[in-house]
Amino acid sequence: MQIKIINTSLTNYPIMKRHASAGMDLRANIAVAITLKPLERAIIKTGLFLELPVGFEAQVRPEAD
Repeated sequence: MQIKIINTSLTNYPIMKRHASAGMDLRANIAVAITLKPLERAIIKTGLFLELPVGFEAQVRPEAD
């Protein structure tokens, strides 16, 4: 399967850091660090645009340690 990706950020494309990873690690496309308070939410842009086939989805989840 091929997925079209446009990267408008200043960071590299997402990569799999570990051999057994279930997903890829995203990077924020921000100029300064953002600190969130407990339970606070924010939209963090990645600069990535994906064209997914019908019936597929992309998810963003926190990394488990």
